[in-house]
Amino acid sequence: RGKTKISLERLKMEKVESGSLVLENEQRQRYEKCLDEISNQVVQAQ
Repeated sequence: RGKTKISLERLKMEKVESGSLVLENEQRQRYEKCLDEISNQVVQAQ
């Protein structure tokens, strides 16, 4: 029974880590899209 509890705790932690990785990835994609838009505007302004 002790092993099961440890496995569940580990699974929960992995789920949390996975969720935060997904969030980080989404934020990075938004940031890169924003940079692309800014650089496009700079190019158009020249």
